[in-house]
Amino acid sequence: MNRLFFAVVVAVSVCFGTYCGCDAAPADVKVVVCGEARIGEEAKAEVDARQKAVGRVLTKMLTPNKDPNSLFQQMVRREKEFTGELNVMEKKEDGGKVYIISSVLVKSGSLQEALNSSISKVQEREQDSEACFLIRLRGISTAEELAGGRTVYNAYKDSFEQLGFKIVGWEDELFQEFKSYKDDDFATFSHSLEDKIKQDFPEITVAIIGEIEVTPISQDGAGLLVGGNVNIRSLDMLRQKEIATFADTYQIKWPDPKEAGMVVVHKSAINSATALADKTLSYWQNMK
Repeated sequence: MNRLFFAVVVAVSVCFGTYCGCDAAPADVKVVVCGEARIGEEAKAEVDARQKAVGRVLTKMLTPNKDPNSLFQQMVRREKEFTGELNVMEKKEDGGKVYIISSVLVKSGSLQEALNSSISKVQEREQDSEACFLIRLRGISTAEELAGGRTVYNAYKDSFEQLGFKIVGWEDELFQEFKSYKDDDFATFSHSLEDKIKQDFPEITVAIIGEIEVTPISQDGAGLLVGGNVNIRSLDMLRQKEIATFADTYQIKWPDPKEAGMVVVHKSAINSATALADKTLSYWQNMK
């Protein structure tokens, strides 16, 4: 009999020690990018080039995030601090826009230090905070559930650790509570776990509760069309507030039907983990 869920239950301790994205300050680098703006606004094209250059280097330190409020975009908008000489290699105009292909010096060491500092400020304030992930997988086979659970765990572990969170173990009791709600609808599952944590696990200050559901749609000679539905909440248990939510749907057609479900799980895990790690850190950054 196939079980239609797989629990990912881990705990996260915020700022257990000092965060550092690398062992040594990276060397400054020159990056070739193409800045663009409307014709007559070459200065804005140079700003665009600098921001793209910072973003290119920052991707080696932090998961990219298009959300304007994300830490990634906050760092990109500080392009004046992290760039030096800009040399225009080629300039052209087309379709009402000016394009400048430029070599931009990025001060990688300064960028890494600023990133570390931004995260460390949150760590100092929230050093005793602990969080847990309670994410169920539905619609996958017994053969897939171990690999699926590992995929989700690694996605969340990597995304949260990259922002300075420390992954630690968790008690078996919480896993048992998770199992008791495994067959409930999402609203009951989510709110029941939230209430249980409030009542019996006061040491948990942040709970990330949700599910990834995989649904086969249709199959033909080109492969299997699979749908994915993601619904995950990040909760501040101490203040009883919702930090952020991630909800999305996917349709992916994959030539090998045996792999299609896991492709959906992987995409869902990466996207949700990246978004919620960044939003959780931003929430603490803005906390008075």
